[in-house]
Amino acid sequence: MKARLRELTLASGLPLEQLSPRCLEVTVQAVLGPDPGDGDELFDFSVRVGVDAQDFGSGGYAWAGKTLMMQAFDPMRVSEAVSELLAEVEGQDWASVVSQLREHMRWEFDIS
Repeated sequence: MKARLRELTLASGLPLEQLSPRCLEVTVQAVLGPDPGDGDELFDFSVRVGVDAQDFGSGGYAWAGKTLMMQAFDPMRVSEAVSELLAEVEGQDWASVVSQLREHMRWEFDIS
């Protein structure tokens, strides 16, 4: 089983493209669900911009826990980073997929 991205927005529900360029860190919300399967669950993570690019791979970003680090905010790169992460996550069932996703994202059912 894998996870499928259904939607990616700012935590406020606005499209990523509406981010103010003055923001250095923003919370992004991903609506993910099992693939195959039905249902949607919310996951969020931070995107921090203005970080030294020498720490990034060829994609121009790097994950540091539940934070996606980028030199400048780019909605397409955020989407690529999430898609790349989802491509690497696979499990026997949805619970095992969620367990892996929680290394990089906060799950809506997490306490804190």
